Amino acid sequence: MNKILSIIIPVYNTQNYLEECIRSIQTCKDENIEIIIINDGSTDNTPKICDSLAKEDSRIKVIHKPNSGVSDTRNYGIKACTGKWIMFVDADDYLSPNWYNDVSPSLLENHDILYISKDYTLENQKLLKTKEAMLKNTLRIDLVIGNFSSPCSKIYNSKIIKGNNILFNTNIICGEDMIFNISTLNYCNDVKYIPVSIYNYRIHISQSTKKFNEKFFSSDKEFLLNLGSLLNTFKIDDDIKNFIYTQCRRNAIYSLMRIITRSKDYNNLEKYKYVFEDKIYQDLPTQNLTYKDECINLIQNKKYKEAYELITNIENKKENKNTTNVDTPFYFITI
Repeated sequence: MNKILSIIIPVYNTQNYLEECIRSIQTCKDENIEIIIINDGSTDNTPKICDSLAKEDSRIKVIHKPNSGVSDTRNYGIKACTGKWIMFVDADDYLSPNWYNDVSPSLLENHDILYISKDYTLENQKLLKTKEAMLKNTLRIDLVIGNFSSPCSKIYNSKIIKGNNILFNTNIICGEDMIFNISTLNYCNDVKYIPVSIYNYRIHISQSTKKFNEKFFSSDKEFLLNLGSLLNTFKIDDDIKNFIYTQCRRNAIYSLMRIITRSKDYNNLEKYKYVFEDKIYQDLPTQNLTYKDECINLIQNKKYKEAYELITNIENKKENKNTTNVDTPFYFITI
């Protein structure tokens, strides 16, 4: 029998947080939900915790698989779930006690996607009425709501996801959430905003995305290629598509230089500067508004050393500010 809601939780070495996450979901007593935990080859005590939780609650289904990353792990959940609605929760986050009471009435309605956050005030809802506005916000160009690009704190109609074979791109390690949400948005005609807080997002002081990883270079190009293809399917003005794509290319070229500076090894600039010469990053318009624009202009003019030094100085100042009086490895944002 199909469930009303499938909650997909990818887990990897989250023994310190997993039980808190599941207990928060279990504040919902409705038997018509399923909780799908996919263990992505954890090497700590996570697999045992998964199995122990499943023995206590028949609504919990556990899938153990070799490690392949969060995108592939979420895809396992999508393929395994049976619910009318699909929700994603990360194993180190948790839901608020009344989460199900806040969303359950909407699960009985016919919508394509539910956006859930206290920030969805009536004023902000008006700013996010068109697909153009939702696209820009998902890509963090015209930012109205900060968590718009994340798959968390959203509930997707399964017919949109499974009916159109929408999955997370496993070749993208930064921005895969944006591509997933843009893919779903393309098929959405009935969006509902629920202005409540149900999702508590754990921010780790040292996020993996802050570390140097050369896979970001191929990932970023894959992101832009995917984005270009997706934008072409949207029925919006071509000038708007070009503007969105250009802004994303500008953001990308800046992010790539930030990635190189995180290695704290100037030799990596010489090693990877070829990345900036790919045609996908060429012919960007000059802007002179912020230090970010200054950096992009330097890269476009092949003044890589100056751009590297500019970002290094800025990042060092941020790092010193963020480490001041920090006495915990993480903090929470309620969205």
